[in-house]
Formats: sequence, C-alpha cells, structure tokens
Amino acid sequence: MSHSYSKSLESRLKSSSDSLESSHMDQSIQSSLSSSPSTSSYADPTSSNLNILSPYVPTPSTFIDRLIPLLKPYLEGAEVGTVPFIDIGSGDGRVCISISSHFNLPSLGLDVTSLCTSAAQKISLEESTLHLTTFLTLDATTLKLHDILNDQKLEAFRTARIVYLFIYPTLLKAVKNILKEIMGVNEGLRIVTQNYHFKDEEGEVEVSVDVEEDGFEGLKVWRRLY
Repeated sequence: MSHSYSKSLESRLKSSSDSLESSHMDQSIQSSLSSSPSTSSYADPTSSNLNILSPYVPTPSTFIDRLIPLLKPYLEGAEVGTVPFIDIGSGDGRVCISISSHFNLPSLGLDVTSLCTSAAQKISLEESTLHLTTFLTLDATTLKLHDILNDQKLEAFRTARIVYLFIYPTLLKAVKNILKEIMGVNEGLRIVTQNYHFKDEEGEVEVSVDVEEDGFEGLKVWRRLY
C-alpha cells in the first residue's frame, strides 16, 4: 500500500479531527477542574475524573510515512495470532489504522477518553480495518504489571513488537515505569517515541531518525529503559 494512504486519510478526517480536538480540550479542562482528576482504576476512567496528561493532536500523515519504513523490520514476520503494534494515546486511531492497513497486521490503540476511542472505532469501520484494530478506553498511567500479565484485554503487551508514543512529556513520564517493567517480561518489545523522547540516560536507543522539519522532531526506537 502506498504511503499516500495516510495522506488521503488525513484529508478525509480533517473536519471530524478539528471537532474532536475541540471536544477533547473541553473535556481536558473539565477534568483539570475536578477535585480529584486521577483515577485509581485503569479499566474504569470516568468522563469527569480523567488523567488527561496529553492533548489530542492528530498525527500528521508525514509523520506516519516516516514511521512505516522504520517499523518494517520489526513488524514483518510477526507471529500469527499476536498484536504486534500498540499505540498509547491513540486519539482517533489513524496511526493504528494506517499501520494495520499497510502491514495487514493487528494493532491496539489505548486512549483515556471514550471520545477518542469511539471516533477511532467509527473510522476503522469506515476504512475496513475493524477486523484488525482494537481500541480500548483505558488509563495507561495506572497500569500495573499484574494487569498486563492477567487481563486478557491487555495480553497484546506480552508479545507486542512495538509500543508507539506520540505523547507529551507529562504522559511520557507517567508511563515510563510500566513500560520498563513490560520490557522485562517481553524482551522483544521496542518503544518508539515520536517528537517527545526519554532522556538519553533513561534508556538505550537502538535506532534514531534525527530529521527535524515541518514539525517532525525525530523518531527513536528504544531497546531498553532504565
């Protein structure tokens, strides 16, 4: 599939993406004004009590087009029956949908708001990738290793090849420890950060794309987190 797929998808989603961005911002403000904006249960984030640590920002098609060749050696040959690609902070699902379309492989998207996961499911249905994509409304900041090892909905983490993060530093920091623990039980897992990265001393980088242009500020593949 040509990389132009992501550009076509971006154009088609322009109006709905603008609307989602506005609604997400409103929900973020509402949550920040809550007396206790943190939820203790990853599986039960509520509309008025959310850890919204990163705004909804649609991933540009140019970013996805740079991501696809980077992922090729990691995703090709993935074991049948596994979900090799996970996107934390998946928004309207366009990254998962593009990756699943290109590689014909399953993907999993996690987002703390049902606004985003509902939009992602709708778009995936329209793009005929619903059989390949799963989107869960879930607060990744409260995940524990016990959850990963015992919750069937999260079993993808046990065999995934890639966890993709295009998220603000606040959320990046909040999910670092659980990702480190997951990498301890899934040695083949790599973490890919887009634009916002862990500090060099926080892990070991396997591959780095250092181009900076048109808002793109690099991709890093992390072999290990410290």
